[in-house]
Amino acid sequence: MAEKRNWFNMAAKAAQNGKKTAEIAIYGPIMDEKWSDEEVAPVDFAAELKALGDVEQIDLRINSPGGSVFAGFAIHNMLVRHPAKVVAHVDGLAASIASVIAMAGDEIHMPANALMMIHDPSGMVWGGASDMRKMADSLDKITEGIVASYQRHSGKTIEEIKALMAAETWMTGNDAVALGFATHAGKPVKVSNDWDLSQFRHPPVAAFSNQPREDQPMQHNVNNAVPSPTPPDPKAMTREMVEKDHPDWVAQWKEAGRKEELARQEGLNAIAVPGMESLMAAFRADGVTTPGQAALAILREQQKQGVNFLSSMRADAAAVNITASADTTTGAQDFVALVDAAVASGKYKTRAEATEAVARQNPKAYEIHRSGKKE
Repeated sequence: MAEKRNWFNMAAKAAQNGKKTAEIAIYGPIMDEKWSDEEVAPVDFAAELKALGDVEQIDLRINSPGGSVFAGFAIHNMLVRHPAKVVAHVDGLAASIASVIAMAGDEIHMPANALMMIHDPSGMVWGGASDMRKMADSLDKITEGIVASYQRHSGKTIEEIKALMAAETWMTGNDAVALGFATHAGKPVKVSNDWDLSQFRHPPVAAFSNQPREDQPMQHNVNNAVPSPTPPDPKAMTREMVEKDHPDWVAQWKEAGRKEELARQEGLNAIAVPGMESLMAAFRADGVTTPGQAALAILREQQKQGVNFLSSMRADAAAVNITASADTTTGAQDFVALVDAAVASGKYKTRAEATEAVARQNPKAYEIHRSGKKE
């Protein structure tokens, strides 16, 4: 088995020019929580950042296709709040939310052939028109946060940044410096880029080469200048492949699943009734029973309990030589005798409780009893 690569590293470095320094390397998808060592999670980042102690400079190195927006926001904000000077280095790729993390740098360095990509956030939702509108509103709010992060360096207007995001803009080092998304561009270096960029709308042609190249404006693959990669056979795809190649999808699926389970639990709580605690506990734990299915099961159980109660009442009546047959409801039997039988059965704590139970099962006899008449 191949040894796992740890894509998220943070460590203190030897003092440089008398300054305490540290290096942070984010070389993987940005996730809300870690499913594997190839993923970065905010909780890990926060713990290790605190453990660095009192450092004066942080060298932030990035090679990431992006991932969860909220995890990226958290990492970006932690770095911005840190008192140390942050020098960001885009070693290969800073795409999507990874480009927002790069904006936490007081300086942003990119080799001429490194890539940065900015685009509109996306999300998945299942539901009706109101759910779709809520998702659209959420995406608008997320866009505002992303734009604010880009404005920290670019100096561009909100409208200008939104236009670049809507176009899914890819930038080399010089492109990024010219547009205000980086502060320094360096010489081309050999880039090891094994990220699957087919998840994006307009991956640049040059991104499919791992060799050093002269810095030129990115040529977008809008006219199929390079044949699209053959999509993998879904049956041959493993969980690890999906997590690595499609981090945005995984993050969205997990969030959608979390919200769906929360809604399911809330629905189950809303239909819970006394006496069905064990049944409801099983439904909550199985992870699949819907509130509608649970409600039907509860109704069937209540009907079953009602039949059992009537059978029990007839048996109690028979024990004291009272026949609680179908003609009971016609008033042929004495209501008081039925109550006496119910009390004698020992199933009721008080006579009032027994009277109420018999009245429910023998409404006609109860009405005759109340009116003081006998048929």
